[in-house]
Amino acid sequence: GELWPADKAGLESGDYIIAVDDVPVYRFSDLRRLIVFRPGESINLKINRNGRILTLTIEPELDKESGTAVIGVLNWIDPVISRVQPSSPANDAGFRDGDIILSVNGIGIANTVAFYNTVEKYRDESLNIKIKRNGKTLNLQADPDTFIPTDISFRIQEGRSVHLNLLQSVFRGLSETWNDLYSTVRGLRMLFMGVELQNAVSGPVRLISDTGAIVAEGFSQGVGPGLLWSFDLMSLISVSLAFINLLPIPVLDGGQILLFLSEIIRRKKLNPKSVYRYQFIGTIIVLLIAVAATTGDLIHFNSR
Repeated sequence: GELWPADKAGLESGDYIIAVDDVPVYRFSDLRRLIVFRPGESINLKINRNGRILTLTIEPELDKESGTAVIGVLNWIDPVISRVQPSSPANDAGFRDGDIILSVNGIGIANTVAFYNTVEKYRDESLNIKIKRNGKTLNLQADPDTFIPTDISFRIQEGRSVHLNLLQSVFRGLSETWNDLYSTVRGLRMLFMGVELQNAVSGPVRLISDTGAIVAEGFSQGVGPGLLWSFDLMSLISVSLAFINLLPIPVLDGGQILLFLSEIIRRKKLNPKSVYRYQFIGTIIVLLIAVAATTGDLIHFNSR
C-alpha cells in the first residue's frame, strides 16, 4: 500500500521519539501537538532505537479527512487490560482486569495495535485468545460476530509530572496558553488547504458530545485525570474562543474594536446607518456559520 511519512523517514516499531526539532517529547500527546499543524514541513526527529540515538528527517502529510497533519505512527501500549466493559461480549468471554493478552489465533501480540489488527484479520473465523492471568496461561474463546475489541481498555503507563512552584506554574500556564493560541491560528490556516470541513470543523452539537466523552473518559481513569482533562479542555476552548472573538468580524468584539479604531483615526463618529449595515452583515455571517456548523454535526452523527 501507500507509504506513510514514517515509512519514508525510516521509523521502526519500538523506536522512542525523544525530541521534535530539539523540543523534548515526554508523552505521545506532545508528539501530536508538535506535528499536527505542520503539514509539508521538514521536521527533525531524534529517536532512541535500542540505545542508539538517531536523527531522522520527516515530512508530515495533510490528512484532508481529519484536517490534521499525520506521520503514520501510533502509541505503543502494552496489551495489559485495565478495564472490561460490564455485560459486554468481552466480559462474557472471560476477559478480566489485569489480564495480559499473549496471542490471537497463534499470532503473538506485542501491543494493542497488533491486538486490534489481528482480531479484525480473523473476523470470519473463531477467535482463540491466549492470556496470562496471575502467572497462569489461559485460552479464551470469543465469537467474532459479537466480540467488540474496544470493550476492552488497556493500561496506559502513568507517571507524575514535575513539581512546579507558583512562579513556575504561572510561566507554564502562559506557555501552554501561547501554544493553544498558536495551534488555533495554524488550525484556521489549514482550513483553506482542502480539508473536509464536515470532519475538521465541529459545531455546538458535536462539541458537547465530544466534551462529555473526554470528561467521562478522564474520570474513568480517576479523579485526578478527570479534573486534569476537564480543565485542560476548558482552557483550550476558552483560548480558541478568545482568539475567534477578536477577529475583525462584525458583531464580535474584534469588529467592535475595528469600529472604535476607525473613529479614533478619523476623529469623528461613524454614520449610524453605516454601523447598522456593518452589524447586520456581521449577524448574517455569524448565523450562516452557526447553521453550517450545526448542519455538519447532524450529517456527521447521521453517517455514524
